[in-house]
Amino acid sequence: VNTEAKRLMLALAFERWKVHRVTLKTDERNSRSRANIERIGGKLDGILRAHMPASDGGVRNTATYSIVASEWPGVAKRLDGMLAR
Repeated sequence: VNTEAKRLMLALAFERWKVHRVTLKTDERNSRSRANIERIGGKLDGILRAHMPASDGGVRNTATYSIVASEWPGVAKRLDGMLAR
């Protein structure tokens, strides 16, 4: 479901709204989420230090990723391949 949802949301952003960039953010410590963002083609832009409160009551560093419009065709193809399996 996660892969299909990402495919639909990214298609809406790039194909209908014609955005230049989509940003994805997750807690720096969330290795599962980070791996999934990278798996679909998200590129790490950097880490925002002490960015916001964390769910555990501490302070969260945020890993910020992006996909830009020129990368979308490759990302869409990758997502379509994952969904075909």
